[in-house]
Amino acid sequence: VDLAPVYVERLEAFTMAGSVYLAAASYTDGASTSVYSYVYRWNSYGSIAMPDGTKAFGFGFEAFQLFATFGCTGVDVLPLPAGGALLAWANYRGSQAVDVYRFVPGSYNSFYGGNSGLFEHLQAAGGSTAHGVTLFMLEGVPMLGVAMRQTEVTDGGEDGTEEYLYPKWDAPSSVYKWQGDADSGMFHLLQSLTMARTLAEIDEYPGLEFCFEGSSSSSSSSSHSSSSSSSSSSSSSSSSSSSSSSSSSSSSSSSSSSFS
Repeated sequence: VDLAPVYVERLEAFTMAGSVYLAAASYTDGASTSVYSYVYRWNSYGSIAMPDGTKAFGFGFEAFQLFATFGCTGVDVLPLPAGGALLAWANYRGSQAVDVYRFVPGSYNSFYGGNSGLFEHLQAAGGSTAHGVTLFMLEGVPMLGVAMRQTEVTDGGEDGTEEYLYPKWDAPSSVYKWQGDADSGMFHLLQSLTMARTLAEIDEYPGLEFCFEGSSSSSSSSSHSSSSSSSSSSSSSSSSSSSSSSSSSSSSSSSSSSFS
């Protein structure tokens, strides 16, 4: 395995079963964005000599596991109440925006050695050009948020003379919700977040697309008018939308299991 130095975009520290870990998201080694990202584990035994000649207790962070990533721009870890953790890498390059792993305690780790446990690949979430990722719990259920940047990136011509081209930043960010039990479930798309840059843009393009549990529906934002009839109509539409949202939410929670 090539352990050449790489440019690290993000660091995330976390604790599992009393051990401290550090995840490092690698973007490039200067020649390619197809590089390994790392999870390190703190080795608290022994001591290490510092540059000034003093000794510090603990050997330091040792490489625990390597992950194939593609221009990795983000990483997050969610320790689970029952033990183990979920780990997500955000890929700016490659065909999949996010790779999600689940830690399996006691699994044989050929890199670190022994049955020290291993992060096993759980799923990949579609798209590309992910610019950030977050894992969190909502009412006892794991959630995954993915910040997207644009739908396509062109690096220029083969002769290197063409300038870098960045198309409009039009990729919607997404929220995923865990469905199924703690052992065999996975994340499913809950909502796509389409964002406008200004209030004027919302007025000009009132149709905002949302996707709940994999099905698309369109919802219009009301224009900023002071007319009472407009307000009343907006209020009634909001009411109905709220009730529909309620029923979608209740159906969704019935198919999700609590991790607490």
